[in-house]
Amino acid sequence: MWHPAPDNLTKRYYALTNSITLKTTIFVVVVLNRYKTLVFK
Repeated sequence: MWHPAPDNLTKRYYALTNSITLKTTIFVVVVLNRYKTLVFK
């Protein structure tokens, strides 16, 4: 039988990682878009 705690921890870890990845991706896209508008005016 699997213990429920590791499964919950894994789910929480993946949710946290996905959240960080999403935020980082959005941040990079926003910064790149600003950089493009500044450089290619």
